[in-house]
Amino acid sequence: MSDATPKTTAELLSRVDQAWTALEGTIGRLTPAQLGDVRDAAGWAVKDHLMHVAAWEDAFVARLAGQPTHEALGVDKSVLSGDEDAENAVIFALHRHRPIPEVLDALRASHRAARGRLAALSDRAVSGPVSGVLPPGAETDGSPAAAWIGGSTWEHYEAHHSWIRALVDGR
Repeated sequence: MSDATPKTTAELLSRVDQAWTALEGTIGRLTPAQLGDVRDAAGWAVKDHLMHVAAWEDAFVARLAGQPTHEALGVDKSVLSGDEDAENAVIFALHRHRPIPEVLDALRASHRAARGRLAALSDRAVSGPVSGVLPPGAETDGSPAAAWIGGSTWEHYEAHHSWIRALVDGR
């Protein structure tokens, strides 16, 4: 698949599905110890990466529905300061003690919800500005919708998938 930004809903879903399938394939081969015991220098286990993806995907779905991001994340509005590392540290602390089955359920539920919302988008919405996929009055920066969606879906899956593989492989 090319790195070109998707122009249609079918292309967008293809990108999402390919990255999701790759991530699920890796997760499905991991043992409970690999999912929960091996930690990176920041203290994150694979399950923490997965919960991070789920939390931000829930926030993405909330934003599509016009709901506040901080509410979907379960944090105070002040946490969303624009400092990604600080925001992610709060989310990590909030979820780090969740058991693996609960994390996997949350991850899959958030993905189903996001994919369902994406499947309902028109080609025009996908190829247009982000304002075309958000409710009227939502704050936007004028970026292309598909690029914005990619950051919350396939690109996010791919980034964490790489970190998960490196963590499990001991790199």
